[in-house]
Parts: sequence; structure tokens; C-alpha cells
Amino acid sequence: MKVSGDGAEIYSPGARWARRLALALALAAVAGAIVVGVWGVRRTLVAARVAAVYGMFQTLASSLTTYKTDTGAFLPWAITDSGPVLNQTFWGAHSGATFSYYVARDLTDPFSPTPGAPLRYWSNNTGWTLWSAGPDRQYDLRDPKVYAAPSADIQKALPLFLYDPSNGIVSPGDLAYYYRPAPGEDEP
Repeated sequence: MKVSGDGAEIYSPGARWARRLALALALAAVAGAIVVGVWGVRRTLVAARVAAVYGMFQTLASSLTTYKTDTGAFLPWAITDSGPVLNQTFWGAHSGATFSYYVARDLTDPFSPTPGAPLRYWSNNTGWTLWSAGPDRQYDLRDPKVYAAPSADIQKALPLFLYDPSNGIVSPGDLAYYYRPAPGEDEP
């Protein structure tokens, strides 16, 4: 850029190129800030849903323990097209008040690929497993040999199917929570 004797700017092709480059860089910075902001919001929303699912697990764990203490068995489960779930139909048909007394919470899996589908649930006389599809919205935990495994076996096999946010906010893996009595432990 040159300046004439009276102070007026004389534009050169190099000055126009420099201004265009500065404008392009400024626009790229603004777009980058928007993308980072949106990504941060998405990360926060996924983390909040993950925390909500673990809160549901805690509530259901208390409900299952209370039910087992009162009745001597865990709540029943049923096989559906999507996998094993808490048998709400059985309780709704036979003793709806009892079901709502023990499980007074919405059991909808927020990560399920099918909207409104319940959390997965399996139990036997000694333990139970609860799980959600996780942020990738795909059930990875499908093998009964894993979710129905005894205590020592589930501790070895289950981590292979669990969600780990360090692999990416929407990485593969399910959210799971289980109870198996330790050897020699009294059941609830």
C-alpha cells in the first residue's frame, strides 16, 4: 500500500489480497468458535444423559434390593424383540400398585435406538444386570453369557462392552450396572 503526498491511500493488488486474507481468517475464527461451542454443548448434553442413566441405575438398585428383601426374589424380567427388560406387563396385569411402589421411576432408556423403549434388565435368584444402549444408541451387550454371568466372570467380561468417554463422546459401548453377591456374602 502506498500513501500519496496528501495522505490519501493508493490501493495496490497486494493490499487487497492482505485484507481478503485477514477477513477470511476472521470468518474462520468465528466459525471455529461456533463449532467448538456447539461441540461443547453436545458433550455436556451427552454427559448429563449418562449421569441421568446412572441415577436411574442407583434408584432401581435400591428398588430391587427392597423388593428382594420383602419378597425373597428380584423383580421378574421378560424377553422382548429388543432383549430382556423389566416385566412391566406382568406387574401391570397382576399388581400394578406393587410395581409402582417398588419402581416409581420412568424406566425409559434415553439412548435406546427405539424411542420409549425401557432399560434392559435381567435377573435370577442371586443377582441382576441393568443396562442402557449408551451414547452410540446401539446395544453392544447382547450375549446372555455376559450379562447373566456369575460375579467373577461378569467382572472380567463386562468391561469389554462398556462405554468409555475417553474413546470419544459418542463412542461404542453400553452403560451397565449389576449386582452379584460376593462369595460368602449374604444376599439382600
